[in-house]
Amino acid sequence: MRRESTGVRFGHLWLAVLLCLPPGARVGMALLGRHDAKATDRGKARESASEAQSEPVSKALEPADGRYRLVPGSVLPFNDPSGGRSALWMSLREKATIPVDTAAVFEKSLVGRVTGTDKLFPITRVQSLLDPAFRIRFRQPEREAEGMLWGTGKSFRGLPILEIRHLSQTTEFEGGEAIFTDGKDGLYPPDLLIGYVTTGGECGNYFPANQFVVLGAVEARQLTSLNLQLDLHGQRLAELLRAEREGGRKR
Repeated sequence: MRRESTGVRFGHLWLAVLLCLPPGARVGMALLGRHDAKATDRGKARESASEAQSEPVSKALEPADGRYRLVPGSVLPFNDPSGGRSALWMSLREKATIPVDTAAVFEKSLVGRVTGTDKLFPITRVQSLLDPAFRIRFRQPEREAEGMLWGTGKSFRGLPILEIRHLSQTTEFEGGEAIFTDGKDGLYPPDLLIGYVTTGGECGNYFPANQFVVLGAVEARQLTSLNLQLDLHGQRLAELLRAEREGGRKR
């Protein structure tokens, strides 16, 4: 037969102590308990924020459809007597095969395109929007306008100026409108920010005052890091086409 305990439990003692305390002391202890709980919650929130910040920035920028993968790299400094440097050199932080025309981006803005990669070292050359030979298709979604942008080799406050060519329709732009890649040329992903519409009179008087031009969104010469937006589907398609051609020659 089980014997009932006649001893005083610890919980009973603690309750008695609380009852003996003055009301002010009991309130103070309750507030202290709340403070400790809030401090614990804040500590957990800080840990969660720290873990989130430790995730690579490039992961947050990768499209969810799995078509593109961002390959990070550092911009290599080198002596260049030209004030209008149009090429950037990158040291890749991982081994990867980078095809020519791969888009180079900073956050979600286009900086340029890959024009070559060293065979021995993970060093890549990027043609920036400042290059007068740069060409790219663009779109302005609100106006449903499409066309081409040409590099001019000119800049305003470090930002490249691009000339608007071959518009799909007669369009009267307004200053400050955002211009994006259209993604139809098979080279650049869609919806990368290229720059903003402005007029020649507002960017150094290189063009007529009322002519609309595009001022690039990023000053490439100030960058220390870049991402290459590698088109995985494009790579695979090239491999399939190459295998198809080789198979045709064998037959």
